[in-house]
Amino acid sequence: MAITDSIVYDIWTNASPEDLTDIQLEIFRMWSSFATGGMSLNHKIIRNPGGRYARSLRMEQHGLNSVAVLADESIAPEAHFLEGGHDEIDMKKYLTPGKSYPLHYGGGEAARGVFGAPRAGGQYLTGFARMGPNSKPGSWIIPAMPAYAPGLALAQEAAKMAGGGRVSY
Repeated sequence: MAITDSIVYDIWTNASPEDLTDIQLEIFRMWSSFATGGMSLNHKIIRNPGGRYARSLRMEQHGLNSVAVLADESIAPEAHFLEGGHDEIDMKKYLTPGKSYPLHYGGGEAARGVFGAPRAGGQYLTGFARMGPNSKPGSWIIPAMPAYAPGLALAQEAAKMAGGGRVSY
């Protein structure tokens, strides 16, 4: 896997290689606890411990004085947005006016009679949306998402354990 496929937080420190190994073990323990719902990082919890993003984070040693926390985008393409957030997105720039777009899947018994056959897993479409000239202003805007950044939180914890190492992105 190439590093270019990852969000990388490098922690540079003067700690000994033995201390770096201990730090990596402690960060792994923290990540394992976070990923299974046992603790929060930056007052945030993980909602899907078995998900791709939970599997994408790992640590690597880069030389004698550096370890890195990586969020592997080849495993979780959403890592970039979860680590860095995004500005608001106006979907009117990307969708065709007048075309119908299916909304999310969900529902249950109530949706069966309205939206036809279920999708795999027994879920039904909850409806369709159409962008037209009478669409309300702001109705097709995805709000900005602040950075979730558990990879950065783990890197900052590693830097503290390393006696004030610096984190670079």
